[in-house]
Amino acid sequence: MSVFLHLTSIQNKNSIFRSGVKTSSIHYENVRRGVFCMPVISDFWITHQWLREIKRFSKGPIIGIYFKIPDLEPVWSGNYNSELMFSTAIESTQLLLSTENKLGFQIVLPRKVTKKEILKIKNLPQTVGWRYFPEAHSKVRCLCPACLPKGWPFANRLKENRYYSLISKFNQSQNEEEKISILGAIDDLLSYDFRIDDYEPLIRIFHSSSQKIKEQILEIFPKFQSEKLFKFVSNLLHSEKESAEVIVENLLKMKGKEAVQHLNELESDPKIQKLINDYLN
Repeated sequence: MSVFLHLTSIQNKNSIFRSGVKTSSIHYENVRRGVFCMPVISDFWITHQWLREIKRFSKGPIIGIYFKIPDLEPVWSGNYNSELMFSTAIESTQLLLSTENKLGFQIVLPRKVTKKEILKIKNLPQTVGWRYFPEAHSKVRCLCPACLPKGWPFANRLKENRYYSLISKFNQSQNEEEKISILGAIDDLLSYDFRIDDYEPLIRIFHSSSQKIKEQILEIFPKFQSEKLFKFVSNLLHSEKESAEVIVENLLKMKGKEAVQHLNELESDPKIQKLINDYLN
């Protein structure tokens, strides 16, 4: 027999005592319902690694449901962000033991756990495991919409922290190519359905930068919705004539036809008029 662990809220304790662990909906192509679990191995932390992540979405403390199933019981196993493999219970345990990076490993039992299969229900320390994603303490998390779905708890805070972290990294860098790369990361971040009003750090950077960096910052400004910022960029037409075309392009991105009316009131050279005409056509 193979021993596995299922983690759940303490609120489910009484119903599990009465009727075992019920299946829940699972969003994998090959398995639609099942019970998430982990093999019980000698490494306590690896066995219980999902506790803190599960706790984020649960009410009350997390408890451990330890149960046994036949070694040849069919299960699905693998890393949470990869395709799950069909195997037996004993094979899934062996797969975990042989995997170099055990973080994010999971098993799905495609049936309920009966009351008779439960060995014990145990209170657990609530500080075991990782949160948000397995390598959260050693790797920068991807904040794209695929990795951070809409409605994810604290999503905006994570993105805001990343924004200020990138600004700080830019200010510490002495290499222009690295600075341009950082600005590209900021541009990407602001494209991820993320609203932030604080464009002032970018304005401070703009005033003390080369033309190449200034033009990249101009490409970022349309990500902000601010009348004050629009006026700031408009005024640059008088002081940053070498970047006039880039300024006009991004004013049009910021305000569309409203920007056209504003630009027509300014003295514009033929290149700028061509940009406006191309936009209108």
